[in-house]
Amino acid sequence: MIRSFLLSMSCSAFALPTFSCSSDDSSSSGGELIDNPAAAQSATQAVEDLNAFQALSTNEQDSAAIGQVYGLFGNYQSMLNAKLATQNSAAALSTSAIDLSEIEAFFAKGDFPDCVTNASGTVTYNDCSVNGIYTIDGTLEVSATGFTSNLTISSDLGGSSTSITMTGSLTLSDTEISGSVNQTVAINAGGNTLDYTINADYDITLSDGCATAGTLKVDGNWSTGTSGGDYDLNITATFGPTCGDVVLS
Repeated sequence: MIRSFLLSMSCSAFALPTFSCSSDDSSSSGGELIDNPAAAQSATQAVEDLNAFQALSTNEQDSAAIGQVYGLFGNYQSMLNAKLATQNSAAALSTSAIDLSEIEAFFAKGDFPDCVTNASGTVTYNDCSVNGIYTIDGTLEVSATGFTSNLTISSDLGGSSTSITMTGSLTLSDTEISGSVNQTVAINAGGNTLDYTINADYDITLSDGCATAGTLKVDGNWSTGTSGGDYDLNITATFGPTCGDVVLS
């Protein structure tokens, strides 16, 4: 399962937006309904994927959990891209993927090297080097009632630096999901910079593992530095009243 999660997110959770537009600034704060089936599916997936965390609590090494965390942010980005498309028609959105294939392979093995320890459900990554390119540090706690993430992936090689931090805490049960998670990305490559933040807030009621009420609110901010663009967006997915119903605004 971890392999499929990581492969599916490699061009989404870490596909970072760059912009070419005539405006230096764009902001949006909800309102109009958004008809985007792909983004609505991403919102649904961002809820359904969390159901797997409870199952991961029985895995003493929680080896798949970090793949789940990656995948969540790919879904959030899809939602924000849908909002950008409706609110900033002058922006030409393209993606520039950071190649994290080595990290994918690292976690797909399903076992941990000496740099990773597990104690009472808390997995600690201590200066884990991935082929000398990326370094992973931090902790990830997974239990039957939720997860807490404090992970950093960094690289400083050949005049290019990348830092990706994933933090947050969610409470999970058979009937609800609540809490928030955050991803912060900072890239400097050849003098071009990108600062990128996503925050997702969950307040959702579940019935048989499906969202039937509540909201998932996602806020995103991009600062593209020398390429000239600052974007502050938010989008809300409202679920229910029946399983499968989701409205974006």
